[in-house]
Amino acid sequence: MAARLTKAQLADMATCFSLQGPDSRMSGIQRVNIELREGIQGKKRWAVKWNGNVLNKNLNWEYEMNPSNRTDTFIKATRFKNIQYAYDAWCRFLKKIGVKQFTNMDLDKANR
Repeated sequence: MAARLTKAQLADMATCFSLQGPDSRMSGIQRVNIELREGIQGKKRWAVKWNGNVLNKNLNWEYEMNPSNRTDTFIKATRFKNIQYAYDAWCRFLKKIGVKQFTNMDLDKANR
């Protein structure tokens, strides 16, 4: 039998988190993924993805083109240094559209 993993160990190994969206009548968003992706020069970065789009740092959705068509400017605008920054951007977007039931939280405490 394999050794049991803690929630923290499992989270450290994950490359994609799927989050339930707010009431879709308000936002049209039922679920987003926060995914670990290639950044510039092979550095791993996190992206908030929904329906073929990615959330940029200005809290707007941009269509995600094929990898060969993504510019460095696009990648810098739509990739986050770590999962906490990506999650915070998602929460700020929800606040921007008037969703109040979602708040920023420390991801280490999210499942306690």
